[in-house]
Amino acid sequence: AERCIPGAYTKFNGNDGYVNADVGSHIAGVAAAFSHFTFDHTGGREICVDLQGVGPRWTDPQLHSAAKTFGPADLGREGMRHFFRSHACSDLC
Repeated sequence: AERCIPGAYTKFNGNDGYVNADVGSHIAGVAAAFSHFTFDHTGGREICVDLQGVGPRWTDPQLHSAAKTFGPADLGREGMRHFFRSHACSDLC
């Protein structure tokens, strides 16, 4: 079990391409850039999405992989496409 992170939780992005447009903060941009980084860092084989938490302390992410090895919520390449359909690169990417 994870240690409780006190504070108000925010969902920054989801495994289905969801982007929280209401956040609008720097940390939301960091979360989006992190997801993009994980895709680039793995050569497009994986991406870390479904980022949520309190500020920069995130918990319960979901991984999408080309091989669909991370359980039933791993949407594979389709999940990666969902992310990039809604992602707008920033100077952090």
